Amino acid sequence: MKKFFLMFLLIVITVLVFSDEIDEVMELLAKERGGEILFLSKINLGIPGGDNWIADRSDKSTYVYTINDNKEVECVGEMSITELSEVRYWVRNNNTYIDLEYDIMQGIPGTKLGSKAASFGDFNNDGKDEIFIINPYYESHCYIRGYDSESDKRAIKITPYKELTTHWSCRFDFISPREPAPVFFTRYQGRDGF
Repeated sequence: MKKFFLMFLLIVITVLVFSDEIDEVMELLAKERGGEILFLSKINLGIPGGDNWIADRSDKSTYVYTINDNKEVECVGEMSITELSEVRYWVRNNNTYIDLEYDIMQGIPGTKLGSKAASFGDFNNDGKDEIFIINPYYESHCYIRGYDSESDKRAIKITPYKELTTHWSCRFDFISPREPAPVFFTRYQGRDGF
């Protein structure tokens, strides 16, 4: 009983500390461009300069920030990610879109990025998170983006952003508005992958 109580107390304290941290970050990011924050989470992309955070905002963009110990916020990346509800099946002979009868993200591990067709997690087991994104426009693609410190050192700084690179990309076809999903996470010949 004592162990149960101590474990319960530890969980409650952890939740309270994390919710205080989320509230504090929400307050810091309220001053940044992008509108209302619809989704916010800590993410471990390995970007130097502080804790990494990802925020989906009402301007239809998803932003990656670093926040250092002095509470200084730096926007290090911006992405346009499709809403999950916009991922639809194109019927060629009718020239129309039909809603999918399943959640295309159901077989994708990690933390879903709010209402976006994206998820993040450590997909390659390197200790850092990556962002998996489905883009149904222009020949349906999915890709994984992350931070690569080596390419960031080589990059010519055209923008003030750090370099979020595409680690992997794949084109896929919808064969039907019904399952099976064209993209999913699986184990094949002893290796995990999409």
